[in-house]
Amino acid sequence: MILVISVLSELIMALLTFYLMPMLDNEVYETKRSRLIISLLLIIVITVCFNVFFYISNTVVQIAILGLNYVKFIAAAMILYKKINIKIVCLAFIVHTLCSICVAGISFVLPVKQSTATCTSEILLLAVRTVFLLLIVFLKNKCEKWYLNNIFKILPNYIYILVLVNLFLANGLMDTANYSTENIILKDINIKAFAISLSLCVFATLVLLLFSVTSKKYFSDINKLLEKQIQTQIGYYEDRERTYAEIRRFKHDYINHINCIRSMLKAERYDEISEYLGNITDMLPAGELSFNTGNFISDAILSDKQSSVKEENIIIEFDGTIPTSINETDLCIILGNAVDNAIEACLALDGEKKITVYGGFSHSYFILTISNPTDKAENNNILPFTTKSDKSEHGFGLLNIKSVVNKYNGYMKIDNKNNVFTLCLTFNSIISECVKS
Repeated sequence: MILVISVLSELIMALLTFYLMPMLDNEVYETKRSRLIISLLLIIVITVCFNVFFYISNTVVQIAILGLNYVKFIAAAMILYKKINIKIVCLAFIVHTLCSICVAGISFVLPVKQSTATCTSEILLLAVRTVFLLLIVFLKNKCEKWYLNNIFKILPNYIYILVLVNLFLANGLMDTANYSTENIILKDINIKAFAISLSLCVFATLVLLLFSVTSKKYFSDINKLLEKQIQTQIGYYEDRERTYAEIRRFKHDYINHINCIRSMLKAERYDEISEYLGNITDMLPAGELSFNTGNFISDAILSDKQSSVKEENIIIEFDGTIPTSINETDLCIILGNAVDNAIEACLALDGEKKITVYGGFSHSYFILTISNPTDKAENNNILPFTTKSDKSEHGFGLLNIKSVVNKYNGYMKIDNKNNVFTLCLTFNSIISECVKS
């Protein structure tokens, strides 16, 4: 009776594994009936061998049959689909372990007699696996239009492995706590061992999740900066096009203006000439470049920042040069964050609000400094906290700048003296070598 229930339970588990595989790989749909029959026969044979030979008093035989029993679903899947990957392996073990945890949990809450424990466990396992299979079929049919298989593809391999290890340890802890034995000391040692291992694994999982969230936040900030930079460049080129259009219109009438002035000169109408020249001056294009850094990306960034704070009486001044060899994305991160921080500090002040940006070379090193007035106390070389209300969305600017500087083997220095905050960035040989070449 137990053997029949066990075989039926393992066949349900095999079908569950086979049904999950196409959700991870779109190329595993092609199967043949002969391969399905062979894979199911393999499950039956291994299950029967496990139930017959596992209780033999031979450690080598027990280990061998136990290992074979654990990999039978993977072997059957390889026969059926002729391919396998780490996600499919992990997912198969995860489902198997989840079913075992459910059975152990039910047995722990509703204890059964020792004489019927084995039969009851097999029946529970069969029921749980059947429920899992029906649930997966239901979810896949309901969520097919949202491409449920893509959800599994998004997750990296290490997530599957961590989940599997956590579930495996949790299953071991549940089984050990549920196992009846007279050796209480050994049982207590095993429970502590599983509990400590599970705690360490959960801690490692949380650390990796925290790292993943932080990385996601970093790249999200970078994407927002790049999107903003694209809009800035579009606006910059639109301004340039408007300027060129005005110049073209002025050139079109240039000859006519010259002829009018010549006629006035011949008639010695000097007062009218002076007035006419004044009118022409007013007609000249006014949209000249606000900045000339030698790098059109930094020109666009600084021009956009200056335009955005025009009504706040904040002045941005630039001196020196910025090489074109520096990566555009890196330059966007540096200037975008640094000038935004300077503007934020100026908005909280009264009086003169001038932001000074300098770029130049010293001893083959490129140096970029951004200075702004501040009312904060002196606090050198310590990254200041954001003063914005939404701290979850801000405060990463200087950290992102430092990351870029480290990429160029440089260093970042913060100076805060005499109510002036200065961010000094020194870039090592990468930029210098590009400039020299």
